[in-house]
Amino acid sequence: MEYKSMIRFLGSIFVIIFYLMAYSMEPAFQGKKAKASVSAINDNVVSYDKNPPHEMTPLFQENFINKEAEGKISHVSSIAPIGKGKMGAVWYSGERELAFDVAIYFSSYDEYAGTWDEPRKLIDKETSSKELNRFVRKLGNPLLFRDQKGNLWLFYAALIANGWSGSTIAYKVSHDGGQTWSVSRKMLLSPFFNLSNNVKNKGINLPNDTFLLPVYHEFINKYPQLVSVNTSDEDIKYDIRKITAERDMIQPSLILEKEDCISSFFRNSGKASNRFILSAKSMDMGISWDKTTKTPLPNPDSGFDVIKLENGNYVAVINNSFTDRHDLSLVISYDKGSSWKVLRVLENYPAREYSYPSIIQSLNGLYHITYTYEKKQVKHIVFNDTWLHNIEKGLDERVL
Repeated sequence: MEYKSMIRFLGSIFVIIFYLMAYSMEPAFQGKKAKASVSAINDNVVSYDKNPPHEMTPLFQENFINKEAEGKISHVSSIAPIGKGKMGAVWYSGERELAFDVAIYFSSYDEYAGTWDEPRKLIDKETSSKELNRFVRKLGNPLLFRDQKGNLWLFYAALIANGWSGSTIAYKVSHDGGQTWSVSRKMLLSPFFNLSNNVKNKGINLPNDTFLLPVYHEFINKYPQLVSVNTSDEDIKYDIRKITAERDMIQPSLILEKEDCISSFFRNSGKASNRFILSAKSMDMGISWDKTTKTPLPNPDSGFDVIKLENGNYVAVINNSFTDRHDLSLVISYDKGSSWKVLRVLENYPAREYSYPSIIQSLNGLYHITYTYEKKQVKHIVFNDTWLHNIEKGLDERVL
């Protein structure tokens, strides 16, 4: 056996042993039911404002959520509405990706004032270890999501090993727009060590106090999964299923196309020189999926995000390149993802990185994007329908 093959073999054996040790410390897999402290708050649902800010005037503004800190990176942001004209954002910051000092931060944005609050630390590995009652070696990807009751969920990766394959998903819940949070809870998603699950993109709300959360698996095989979370009882219930058995697809982004129909778009982690964003469709709310197909959108093995506009068009923020993450572009599809056009190039500087975007529409109808800016800060862009309609009139002629 060659030296490199021997090293890989021994490494795999070590990881499996480590997983077995970790699994022995976990409670038994609970399948569809996991205990949590989540209370229904029915009076916290905020409807669209009757007088949204900048309703008629074209609005496109750029700012930064946090300041650059020497020797620290800021990466993997997520943004969600928190009610009363405000948005919340989370990201992680530390010496580098997968560093021991990585912590998750939170800030809120006032759509009327156009300002961000001072960021505050939500959790680090020490507090996560204490709350989960287990050893957490590192923290990773945070995801912010608002359910239909108005509760705010923070999902994040809690790692017990060095790499992403050693991650498990934990969550915290806030009932007051991110001011206070519950302790962290584990999501028990697999009887096989409950490891190697991670998050990136937001879920979608369904009737009957349920939402679908897209997750993905990274150990040995990389594939996307879907978690159905029901919060009708104090003890939340959830189950998980594969979206597809095909490999090298992670970080699904979900679109509720119409009743019972979901479209999902996937980051392409394959080894081809020209990789494309992949897609699949389910006609039964994610229970079964059709065959995965290529979209015309390039993907340099990088995260992205997609939303559906009220008129049915899709808008996505992607790295418009096959090779790297220097170009970050806003693109639109008028035919449910079959073809796309460039709306605006947000960033394009060779040898720099602009990545891991999150895009969502606020309760006031404004559109918000956050993304990693050169690994130094989290940048924020906000625009409205008037700007979007105006920019559509001058679309790039390039068809992707």
